[in-house]
Amino acid sequence: MKRFFKYTIPSIISMWVFALYTMIDAFFVANYVGENEFSAINISMPVLTSFFAIGILFSIGTQARAGFYLGRGDDQRAKKIFTTSFISLIIVGLLYSLLIFVFLGTTVHFLGAREFTESAVRTYLLAVLPFGVFFMSTYQLEVLTRLDGFPNIAALSVLTAAVTNLILDYVFIVPLGMGVLGAGLATGIAQVVSTLLLLCHFARKRGRLWLVREINPRELKKVLPLGVGDAISEVSIGYTVFLFNTTIYRVLGQEGIIVYTVISYISIFAQVTMTGVAQGLAPLFSYDYGRRETKKIKQSFLGG
Repeated sequence: MKRFFKYTIPSIISMWVFALYTMIDAFFVANYVGENEFSAINISMPVLTSFFAIGILFSIGTQARAGFYLGRGDDQRAKKIFTTSFISLIIVGLLYSLLIFVFLGTTVHFLGAREFTESAVRTYLLAVLPFGVFFMSTYQLEVLTRLDGFPNIAALSVLTAAVTNLILDYVFIVPLGMGVLGAGLATGIAQVVSTLLLLCHFARKRGRLWLVREINPRELKKVLPLGVGDAISEVSIGYTVFLFNTTIYRVLGQEGIIVYTVISYISIFAQVTMTGVAQGLAPLFSYDYGRRETKKIKQSFLGG
């Protein structure tokens, strides 16, 4: 039971904090900018969830494969998988962010932004796009820090980023009056802070995982399929928000979207709590499977 809570509690906290990023932005924008700008952040959410979905796609399989080899005692193979996946994620993340930037106008319209929100959605996305790769990489590093046996460091990095986001939101929006641009920059900079903190952990080589100079692209054939299911689940959250936004705007107009924005934030907390439990147990499952300790897997599954 102690091992169960050691990994699941920090994971749940991390997922809560991830969910809070856009809520913190929305709080300051709603109170100090305007209602249309407030709903613009919710309209932009599918893009942010797509960042996390790509991070999940590369992270879940990496966690499973690297954990398996750590359990087998093959640390070098685990490091190679970690390095290969991390570098691949950076490349894909940069290309994806560039693609959205090139087709930004089409993306804004596709998300359902209309006359009152189009400008705000465009501004918010322009602010977060330069940091898109950090949304993805910080998630992967946080997952692998837990696998490395340091779940508290993973949770601490996410909490530090959340505090950074909160402070910068206030500074950028209230005294400086930067509006949704400031909200986007605050969220993006917070992701950079979290990424750098987690990279420092691996650079110190305190555990069994760190980046090496050797990669093997063939590992991606086994890593990526394992993350598809979780990535689709993450995309579905953004897609659900998109469907509600477009339908509510058509039926109730802009005021309906503002009301739904508040409701959607509450529902997300329930979803990420369940995700946090699942992802907290994942390192234990992969590691114990590598050691062929199936009894421990059953115990963790039952909360023991």
